[in-house]
Amino acid sequence: ILAQVCSLKQLSFSPKGSQLLAAAVQAMSIFAGKKVLITGANRGLGLGFAEVLTRAGADIIACCRRSSEGLDALSPKPTIITLDVSSQQSVQALSSSLQSVGITSLDYLINNAGISSSNHPIDPILAVKADDIRAVMEVNVVGTIGVTQACLPLLAAASTKCVVNLSSMLASMDQCWGVQGKYGGVSSYRMSKAANNMATRCFSGELRDEGYVFVALSPGHVDTDMGSKGGRTPPLSVEQSVEKMVDVIANLSPADNGKFLNFDGADLPW
Repeated sequence: ILAQVCSLKQLSFSPKGSQLLAAAVQAMSIFAGKKVLITGANRGLGLGFAEVLTRAGADIIACCRRSSEGLDALSPKPTIITLDVSSQQSVQALSSSLQSVGITSLDYLINNAGISSSNHPIDPILAVKADDIRAVMEVNVVGTIGVTQACLPLLAAASTKCVVNLSSMLASMDQCWGVQGKYGGVSSYRMSKAANNMATRCFSGELRDEGYVFVALSPGHVDTDMGSKGGRTPPLSVEQSVEKMVDVIANLSPADNGKFLNFDGADLPW
């Protein structure tokens, strides 16, 4: 929505235009001046978040192994922190890296960084390799938990205290049969995102009395390198998915703590 209405002169006075404007103004007022840390921010959904939230007036802390043309083109420029979520040493250094550039608080943490197995999206459980499981779990679960732990003191210093863990409908145990037309497969990724969902619930429970909001948020099936792997044609563009997710994030409240949500805000079954 924000991309569609960032230039007010493009809006008509139609009911739809008024709704788009209202949503954009709300998001911009919510994120203006807020510090948002995004992992995996150099491409795909992470870069999409950085672009949309920059337009909404947020101060972006972009964490990635290396920058990209898209990230470097943002204006105002984000604070770029070198982070390899697969490396415990890199994750453990995150707190000091943030302090070294003067980051003393965070309003939002978006744990976007994630990987899939070497033969994604096939990856049947009957043939899955232990090394693939370990690698995917290291990033999607262990890395996400480590980044969150490192950021908690900075989140505690802000009033918003919102953590968004990118999940997937493929993580849903209730709907694991038939998602994207499959009754199996994608096993490493499915298991890692289901574990990440449980980590979200654990954080939300242990910190429920301290004002945090933790959610697991599915972006839908999006046209990224991972989403289109195997010759698939995802129904959503990065921009479409991210704009809807930003609207969801803008409207989160303490009542949403611990929820598993779709990109359009609908509750998803665990």
